[in-house]
Amino acid sequence: METIELIKFLHYYIILSTPGVLSNDRYEKDGAAPISVSDYLVVFAGGGYDFDLSNRLQLRPSVLSRFVSGAPLSIDLTGSLLYDDKFELGTNL
Repeated sequence: METIELIKFLHYYIILSTPGVLSNDRYEKDGAAPISVSDYLVVFAGGGYDFDLSNRLQLRPSVLSRFVSGAPLSIDLTGSLLYDDKFELGTNL
């Protein structure tokens, strides 16, 4: 089971996701009894904003962070240009 929260407004959005937080497959079982559990919590958090550069051109920067217990922080930066609501070109770091 996955928990996703999305807040979207006119020009920006914020997301928060915790995949597998309520999942039963985190448990190693011997028959019906659980014998161990993996507690590697994974949380995704991010957001973005749409800048109107002109009537036909928008700049869309965004960031996505991944937090995993016991691992280093991972951050993705993305930027794209949207032309006339039809063509989009972007890159990711």
